Amino acid sequence: MNRSTGRHIIASTTNQNVVSVSYPLGSDRAADAGAYVYEVDMLLFTLGRYLTELSDHGPGSREHDARLEAFLVHARVLISFFYPTGRRHDDDVVAEDFLHEPMDNTAPEALRLINHRVALDKRLSHLTQKRRQAHAGYPVIEIAGDLLALHGVFTRRLSEADPNWTAFDSLSLQVREFEQRHGHEYRGICASL
Repeated sequence: MNRSTGRHIIASTTNQNVVSVSYPLGSDRAADAGAYVYEVDMLLFTLGRYLTELSDHGPGSREHDARLEAFLVHARVLISFFYPTGRRHDDDVVAEDFLHEPMDNTAPEALRLINHRVALDKRLSHLTQKRRQAHAGYPVIEIAGDLLALHGVFTRRLSEADPNWTAFDSLSLQVREFEQRHGHEYRGICASL
């Protein structure tokens, strides 16, 4: 039993580096995968809307803030999917449910995202005085790129454990489009950090 979620997960080692994960009968792995696909899809959709309409509405306008916050909500959900905190509900879906082990939280992408989560938690989900204070903004390309890098690691590890798993294949076109539009900028940002 996975102690953090209360779900029963059966794991068997198929070789030294790959763990095969299967959900018990009656679990809804497809629905959990669908929830993940939705979050990645919405992350990319809201990022696209924010970036393409940025010139129409400047920072501080309601339109700008609404688009930015929509993107950040999905980013925050995905950060918690990859790196859950101690405050979890029994029905939360996290990467560990699929992989049977936590994601590496020492990679540069992980460290940046975990650091961003603190500000996102405070500024997005609390009525706080900090929301009235000037804020330097959010590095949306960096956040999206880091999340998509982790998506690549996650889906690669999952396909190694289960080569027949195709639930996330529908995201590949959207991820490639992000790479084509913003990959150069993302790599430049990462190189400067």
